[in-house]
Amino acid sequence: MVVSRGNDRHRFGGYLAGFFAVLTCPCHIPLYALLLSGTAAGSFVNPGNPWAWLLFAVVFLLSLATALRLSQDRGSARTKRA
Repeated sequence: MVVSRGNDRHRFGGYLAGFFAVLTCPCHIPLYALLLSGTAAGSFVNPGNPWAWLLFAVVFLLSLATALRLSQDRGSARTKRA
């Protein structure tokens, strides 16, 4: 049974992208606004700022698509051995 390092890297990249998708989910903007209140970052993450919603939504969708693409089971190196 041969397991390549490429599959481990894809799996780790999928987990990392999934974690980033959870962090950048637009539903967390009010929480970030509360945590970052009084800072310059808190003024950008204001729930009334449409640019923050747009940025979070785009980054969330990109990282979610990356996580789904990387986490798919390739199966070629694990199952094929002649």
